[in-house]
Amino acid sequence: MSSSASPDDNPHKAPESSRRVKPAEHELVKWASTASFGDEIPEPWGYAMKPHESVLRTLVALEVIALPAPGFDAEATVYGAGPAAKKWLEQNPEPDDWS
Repeated sequence: MSSSASPDDNPHKAPESSRRVKPAEHELVKWASTASFGDEIPEPWGYAMKPHESVLRTLVALEVIALPAPGFDAEATVYGAGPAAKKWLEQNPEPDDWS
């Protein structure tokens, strides 16, 4: 029996996403692509008890970023997601019609 783990066994891998992206989620990724420390988090994420963690959950669900390792700094991770968000936007352009 081999003790080596495959990459698919990584518990921090982002979940597979098969749902449609909502307009507000697309806007959140746009915000994340240019956000700087101290920028106000957009609604409705900004209303959460832990806004940075709320943003992270959405970015992970959309597969913008991978699930951070335990002990991560949520604020630094959100504001550091810009390059990944820009790449995601290139791969997932805003549709002409959201219907």
